[in-house]
Amino acid sequence: MAAGRVKKKKWFTLYAPPVLGSMEIGESPAFEQKELLGRFVTLNLMALTRNVRNQDFNIKFEISELKDKDSAGSKIIEFYMNPSSVKRIIRKKKDRIDDSFALTTSDGTKVRIKPVIITATNLSAANQTKIRKAARYYLYSKVRNTSYNDILAALINHSLKKDMVSFLNLAAPVDRVEIRHFGLEKNIRSKELTEADFSGFEPPKEKPKPKKKPAAKSEAKEEQAESEEQGEKPEEKKEKPKKKSAEPEKTKLAEEPEEPEIEE
Repeated sequence: MAAGRVKKKKWFTLYAPPVLGSMEIGESPAFEQKELLGRFVTLNLMALTRNVRNQDFNIKFEISELKDKDSAGSKIIEFYMNPSSVKRIIRKKKDRIDDSFALTTSDGTKVRIKPVIITATNLSAANQTKIRKAARYYLYSKVRNTSYNDILAALINHSLKKDMVSFLNLAAPVDRVEIRHFGLEKNIRSKELTEADFSGFEPPKEKPKPKKKPAAKSEAKEEQAESEEQGEKPEEKKEKPKKKSAEPEKTKLAEEPEEPEIEE
C-alpha cells in the first residue's frame, strides 16, 4: 500500500496595522491560513522605524485577520520597554516613581498603562505623591479623549512623553518620563481610574511671568511721539547755566603807566 502524501507547510506574509503603515513584519509557516489567527510576533521598534532612538522598545503583535491567500494582518496588543533599559535610566541623587493603572480609550478599548518617572533631584515623599497624582491626571485626560491607535502613534514618535514632562515640571522638577508598558488590559474586572479619583485635585498651572517695567527713556519717547501726533511742538531744551568757576577771574593786563606831567 502506497504511503499517503505528506502535507507541507506554506509560508504566509504578515503585515503590521495602519499605525505602522501596514508594512511587512515577517513570515510565518502554517498548513492552512486560518492557523495563523491568534499567533504572536514580537519585534524591536528600531527594526520597524529604522531609528536608533527606538532600540529600547518592543512591540507585540497578534495575528487578527486574514487577507489574501498568502498573507495576514495583525494588531498591536502591547508596547513595552526593555527591563534592562529601565535600569539604565536610573541615576544617583534622583528618585524613581512607578505607577500602574487601567484606563479606557475614546473608542472603548480598555488598556493598562505603566509610566516610570525620573525626578531631577531627590524629592520629599509629599512631592513624589504630587508628581504621581499629576501623572495620573495627565494620562487620564489624554487617554479617555484619544483612540487606541492614536495613543500608540504618540508613543512611537515620543510626543506623549515630551508633553508629559512639560506638564509634570509645573508640579516639581522632572528629568525624564518613559511609558514602560502600554497594552490591552487582560483582567476585565480590574478597576479603572475615574473622575472621582481626582476630586479636590488642582492640576498644576504655569506661574505668570512678572511684567517688566518700561525704562524711563522709553516713556519719554512715547510722550514725545504723542505730542507730535497731536501737533504740539516738542519743548525746546533750555540751556543750562554755565557753572561759575571757583577760580577768581584773572586780572586784566596792567594798564600802561601814564606819562608824568612836566612842570615848566
